[in-house]
Amino acid sequence: LPDTKLLYTYIGLIGLIIYFQIYDLLNNFLKKNDILNFQNSFGLSLLIVCWYFFPFNISGQFWLTNIHVKISFVFFLLHFQFLIRNKFLYSMISLFLSLSSYEMFYLIHFPLSVLIYKSKLINKSVLKKYLIYSTLIQFYFILDRMFFLPIEARPNSNEINFKYLILENFENIIRFFWSIYMSYSSVI
Repeated sequence: LPDTKLLYTYIGLIGLIIYFQIYDLLNNFLKKNDILNFQNSFGLSLLIVCWYFFPFNISGQFWLTNIHVKISFVFFLLHFQFLIRNKFLYSMISLFLSLSSYEMFYLIHFPLSVLIYKSKLINKSVLKKYLIYSTLIQFYFILDRMFFLPIEARPNSNEINFKYLILENFENIIRFFWSIYMSYSSVI
């Protein structure tokens, strides 16, 4: 087995990368809306730290078996960073890597991309192109999960239920926003 100190250092570095990715995305929003100052920047840092560590995330952030979740999250955030910088190909590659790493982000990128568009970080033509290509990537992973995985690894391996799979992944969107809301409301 690898050295546990090395693994915890690795997890800490990934957490630091995730912090800076979230900070960069939200900082771009503040810059675009001309509300960036030291006080907002400090508050933004504090908000990210509170969301990332309190109240329910602290044990999960240092759990060695969730490295794949962190790596998927890094690629997920990276794809939005590339998207707002108009590096479309890199954005799609990062989205592909994120969805292939872990299923937690299935369908969640759609409402977040609309929020990024509404924040005026991308224009309408980029959003349309993004939605088309990201939908193709998403369908690839849903179909892969339904038909190409070994039968034992498929969800509901006795029968393939496309409606159930879509609804289950749609719940991820609700769970994502609900977890953010609950983390803030329990701290406040």
